[in-house]
Amino acid sequence: MKKMIIGFGVIGAHILAYIFASPYLTVYQMKNAAENQDGEALSEYIDFPTLRRSLKDQINVMIGKEMAKGAMNDNPFAYLGAAFGAIIVEKMVDTYVTPAGLMHLMKGGKLESEKSRQGSIVRRDSPKPFANASLSYESFNKFSITMIDEQGDNEVKFILRRRGLSWKLTEIIPPWPLIPEFTKTPEKKAVKDLGVRRLLFKDVTGSFINTKNNGQLFVVKGTVVNNYPKPCSFILLKSNILDGEGQVVKSKQAYAGNSFPEDELKKLPFREIEKAMKNPRGRDGRNVNVALGAPVPFMIVFQNLPNDVSEFTVEAVSSSPSQ
Repeated sequence: MKKMIIGFGVIGAHILAYIFASPYLTVYQMKNAAENQDGEALSEYIDFPTLRRSLKDQINVMIGKEMAKGAMNDNPFAYLGAAFGAIIVEKMVDTYVTPAGLMHLMKGGKLESEKSRQGSIVRRDSPKPFANASLSYESFNKFSITMIDEQGDNEVKFILRRRGLSWKLTEIIPPWPLIPEFTKTPEKKAVKDLGVRRLLFKDVTGSFINTKNNGQLFVVKGTVVNNYPKPCSFILLKSNILDGEGQVVKSKQAYAGNSFPEDELKKLPFREIEKAMKNPRGRDGRNVNVALGAPVPFMIVFQNLPNDVSEFTVEAVSSSPSQ
C-alpha cells in the first residue's frame, strides 16, 4: 500500500512538472519550427482566428482614439484618415497572421503594411526566433514571451493561453505608437499606372545556390500573373535585398519569362545569366502577349551578397499593353 502511494505521488509529481514546463516546451517547438521555416509545424501552436481578432480589436481601439483626437481638434479629415488607416491595418493583420508573417515577427521583424512581396533570406547568422526573449507565467492559463529591441525602446509580447494540456499563441501586443502613422490623413497624389497595379505575385521564394564558376548565388523566383483585362507584354520586375535594419543593400531588375533550371544555373557564366534577365521578350516569347490570368515565371539572380542580409522584396516596375 505504501509503495502504491509513493508510486501515485511520483506520477503526480511528473504530471505537475509537465504542466508547469508545457509552455516552455511549446516555445521551444515554435522556435524550432521557425528556424526550419516549417510553417505547417508552427501552425499547430497558433490559434489563428483568436489572434486575428485580438490584433484587430487593439487596432480599432487605437483608431478610435485617433478619431476622437481629430474631432477635438476640429480636424474635418480625421474620420477619413482613420477610415483609410483601418483599411490598411486590416490588410496588415491578414498579411502578418500567417506562418511566414509570424516567423518574421518572432525574429524581431516589424509589423508594417506590405508594399511588395517579401520573404526572408535564411543564413546561419540570421536572427534567431525569440532571441533574448524573456518567458514568464502571467497566470495559470496565460504565458508571455517578451521581446525588446536593441535600443530598448519597443517591446513586443507574444501571449500563449492554455488549451487543455497544450498551449496556443492567441495574442500579440506590439508597440502601438506605430498605429497613428496609419491613421494620418492620406495625401491625394495623382499616380500614373505603369502597368503594375494588376500584376500579382505567386509562389515567391529565395534560396542560395552554390556554383563552381560563379560562387554562391541568391535566386529569387516565382510567377507573376497578369490580372489586367487585356494582354500585356514586357513585364519588368525588381528585387531588393535588405539588411537587418531594413535598408536596401543591393537591387536588381529583370524581365519576367527568363528562368533556368538549377542545374543550368550552376553551369552558365554569370554574364550569360545577366544577359538573359535583360531579355524583354522572355525565353521563347513568354513575356509577350500575356493573357488575362496567365502566369509567367521569373527569376532574379544575385551574386556576392553581403553577410548581413536579412530579407528580400519583389515588386513590379512596369509592363506594356500588347498591341
